Amino acid sequence: MQHINRADIKFETKDFRGRKITCTRVRWIDHIAENSHHAYMDGLEDYVIEAINNPHNGYRCYDRAYKNRRVYYKYYEAWDEYLKVVVEFEDNKCEGEGFVCTAYQQSEKTRGERPEL
Repeated sequence: MQHINRADIKFETKDFRGRKITCTRVRWIDHIAENSHHAYMDGLEDYVIEAINNPHNGYRCYDRAYKNRRVYYKYYEAWDEYLKVVVEFEDNKCEGEGFVCTAYQQSEKTRGERPEL
């Protein structure tokens, strides 16, 4: 992956397997929150980080369309919905650094996504 300037990073965290996950300011603004159809996500960065750190029942799964992406779900009772966070990794084994692609709320887990053991 290309080098990212520290000023361009919205947040960094590690998932529960210890993999570094980064979300850039551009991705957050243009695709997740302010300038997207997920504008309700603005200000919910801490929830995204929590979903990555501690997914619901450890639930993380393979993305149906991309081998190098993993999906993290966290259920929030207050919303009565899941927060879905999609992370793209450097390789198909998902062993390197990951970058947040998108995050949004949905009522149930997506069909066809299979759990990563």
